[in-house]
Amino acid sequence: MNIIIKYIYAKRKRINVLKKNLFSFQKYLVAGKYTLTVEGKNICYLDSIDARGFLGLNNSHLSDGLEGKYQVKYILKKIINFIFIPNKIKVSKLESCNEHFCGSLIMLTRQGDKKIFNFKDKIILNIISEKEKYERIKVAHNSFSNYINSTIFDFDDSTKTYKEKLIDFESFNSVSEVEKNYIIKEFFTNYNNYFISLDKSNLKKIKVENLLTSFYEENNNILLYDKLVSHFKKSNMFDITFPQTLLLGDMCFFNILKTSDKTYYIDFEYSDEYIFFYDFMNILFVEFNRKNPIYLMKYLNGEYDKNLEKTFQIFDLDFCIDKREQYFIMFLLERIALDKKMNGGQQLNEKYYMKIFKVLSYLESKENIY
Repeated sequence: MNIIIKYIYAKRKRINVLKKNLFSFQKYLVAGKYTLTVEGKNICYLDSIDARGFLGLNNSHLSDGLEGKYQVKYILKKIINFIFIPNKIKVSKLESCNEHFCGSLIMLTRQGDKKIFNFKDKIILNIISEKEKYERIKVAHNSFSNYINSTIFDFDDSTKTYKEKLIDFESFNSVSEVEKNYIIKEFFTNYNNYFISLDKSNLKKIKVENLLTSFYEENNNILLYDKLVSHFKKSNMFDITFPQTLLLGDMCFFNILKTSDKTYYIDFEYSDEYIFFYDFMNILFVEFNRKNPIYLMKYLNGEYDKNLEKTFQIFDLDFCIDKREQYFIMFLLERIALDKKMNGGQQLNEKYYMKIFKVLSYLESKENIY
């Protein structure tokens, strides 16, 4: 019973935050009766064919993923939500819709930013919560725009907002493995062209030792620290320096939208300086956590070696096939640091660390293969 009460309390708290934001940004919204959902992402939307279509396309990414996997738990949550969680609210216009933007769906991101969707004009308005983050997104867009297709087309410094094209893309669940392999191939081409353009003399550099020291100082998990260190003891990598460069930071198949003739990269909110192979490794990590280890397995089995050799050569480094595991763990150390930062600097919970132990166990199970 306590679990159910805590669940209801947490959901109502998120609903109240959503209501507050709905009214705070109503000048960008059309009037009507909005549906509120906090299953996965926090979203308010005016019911329409466009809104339902968008939510359907994004379902596997935006929902909490219980449907089909844990039917009893999913049904129980639906019943509790129906009885105890209010999910309708009427917005009567207290002020007229902004003459440049009239949306009908508002989404709150994990970082506290807002995305407002105008389905009629096919535009997304992004309202960024922090000036520093807004500037990072702007710099990332300007740095990558010659090498990737971006949906962003307009920045407004005075309001810390930017607009994106709302494109018609294929559902995440309908993109085939063949198409995903092509996306990865295109990813390497795009990123290598970007890396070639960089002034290598001004790049920050980091060592494995620095990453491990930071983890030890910032995380209260000695068991995991010892396990991470053990993976490097036989590698002789402690003194090698690796360049860090501006990357998008949240690279995964969900953030690469495929249309009939192009792929678009979205969500630059995590853009920052990372080890140059971070974005590629993040694709593998996200897929692994979605119970799809095939891409991490391909990496460990050497299927991306030629691509990575070219990338490493750009930075005057040799890609060592016997250090695939260690390169991935270097990424993990940066990813853990990012996730802790996104958690407000608070210690990460046991469930999070179990995800890291799980992927490390997978790496160890593959050691004898290569």
